[in-house]
Amino acid sequence: MKDFDETKPIMTTLGSNDSYMGPSGAGQVTKAVNQVLAGIAFKAIAEATQLALSQCVDAQKTPAALSGERADSVLMQEFMGKMARRDFSPTGRLGNMLKDLNGAMELACTNGLTMPCLKTATSVLESLTARGPGAEDKAALMRQFES
Repeated sequence: MKDFDETKPIMTTLGSNDSYMGPSGAGQVTKAVNQVLAGIAFKAIAEATQLALSQCVDAQKTPAALSGERADSVLMQEFMGKMARRDFSPTGRLGNMLKDLNGAMELACTNGLTMPCLKTATSVLESLTARGPGAEDKAALMRQFES
């Protein structure tokens, strides 16, 4: 806690959210938790977008329609329309997300945890990046529906 308190002025300058999470390494675990949640959410958003499109629902309008509902999220608001448009211009690379999810999977395995949703999301990313779009945006998760 002492180190955290001493660096707080610097951390406050670098970012808006500084939280003491525990002893050394706890911050890295917290980042892994964030990546697990985001990685699974991106896959779910891609699937929901595909469901909407398959039923001729305007996936561009869906985020506004779901605003304030339990499924609403910053990721859904930002990426569902992008996925529907198949806009794969990079804002965050699939390859980077795969790297982060592999790290989270390693942490889980080391601690004897089974994480089926994380495993599925990681497998999809591995399959996609093996085909080449690792430099593309996370919206390229829509490619999982291509034959």
